[in-house]
Amino acid sequence: MDLGLTGKRAFVTGGSHGIGLAIARGLLAEGATVVVCARDEDRLAKCGVPGIRADVTDPDQLGRAVDEAAERLGGLDLLVANAGGSYGGGLLESTPQD
Repeated sequence: MDLGLTGKRAFVTGGSHGIGLAIARGLLAEGATVVVCARDEDRLAKCGVPGIRADVTDPDQLGRAVDEAAERLGGLDLLVANAGGSYGGGLLESTPQD
């Protein structure tokens, strides 16, 4: 399938395993360049996708990770916010604590 992602630059949070890693690999298969972010250094090292260690619940770590991903890739086109769980509300009603 060609989703038109060739040359796009993607940042995937929670990307060292599970759904996040599957998304990252799918983006790579579609021609995107990908950097993942996760808390677990060991999983990052084993996932086979370039990664940045960060806890996205910490605004400073998240900001650093986004900046580093953008620097590595020369900018960002796509964000997959996969880390964390559902709090039951909509994105526009969410707060940083959510």
